[in-house]
Amino acid sequence: MGTPPWTLAEPTVPPHRPPLPSPDTFKRPQPPVGVGRVGMRGALGLRLVAASVTIALLLLARGTAASAEWHDPAGDVTLPNADLLGGSATVADGIVDLRVQFAERPYPQNNTHHVSWCIDTEMDGGDEGACGYGDLIGAEEGFTLFGGLDALTTCDFSFNGALTGLDPLEHVWYEPTTRTLRVTFPLPLLEDDGLFAYIVVSAFGGSFGANDHSPDAYGFSRSGGSYVSEPGLLPFGGSLICSGPDVNPPISNPPSTTDPPKIPVLVTQTLGLWPAIAIIVIAIAVLSSFVGGIVFWRRRRRGEST
Repeated sequence: MGTPPWTLAEPTVPPHRPPLPSPDTFKRPQPPVGVGRVGMRGALGLRLVAASVTIALLLLARGTAASAEWHDPAGDVTLPNADLLGGSATVADGIVDLRVQFAERPYPQNNTHHVSWCIDTEMDGGDEGACGYGDLIGAEEGFTLFGGLDALTTCDFSFNGALTGLDPLEHVWYEPTTRTLRVTFPLPLLEDDGLFAYIVVSAFGGSFGANDHSPDAYGFSRSGGSYVSEPGLLPFGGSLICSGPDVNPPISNPPSTTDPPKIPVLVTQTLGLWPAIAIIVIAIAVLSSFVGGIVFWRRRRRGEST
């Protein structure tokens, strides 16, 4: 008889399986002594560098400087009394605090002098014209502190724009040692959340348009072309204007034939979320740097101990 069709074939013997390799063969190559920790630190350093680059790119994208305090080169205008040296913008407890420092005492006896702040509350470098157009386009708010001849003595000051109606004698301060002028006012006058970009203009009679602007390469749509406010309060050693012993009663000054032009002002609003987004991104980048470094170090330690 033949083999039944359902008869199974003879089982085949599986090929011989080679023995498993020793666990030692799975070990990662070990670096020389000390290289493991250097590698971990190097990786952490690279992550921190990446976070710093992220911060720089965010600030460049916004076109604003990164500190409440700023500095301006001396000697870039012909009148030292109008020469800006530095300043700041902070917001605390609903009060805006703007400061500017001059090379010499501002509002001199022999020349008119006006200081203006152009403010981009939306921080978008748009086409608003509160401070006019050209390189100052993009400001939703703005105001000028006008002063007559020797205004710090005569108390001949006035506001326009966003601060129209405020009494300068209650909102303007001066510190004679550092020649720092300070303006404080309620934040709601800007209809803003307290984070804004701004440009400072120091104009004086006889400048023929060559006034001092800060930043020098100003423009809300330019990289680094404006400053940005910050929360907090900086120390100040001055006092309200017209409250010192050298103050004379207000007098009527003869009009100057070379008064600087007044800056037009419109009033609009809104807030900018970019600074908050930048802070969140920075926090995430820094946190991931440290967490990544710790994980890398622990994995390396496990590799060394096996």
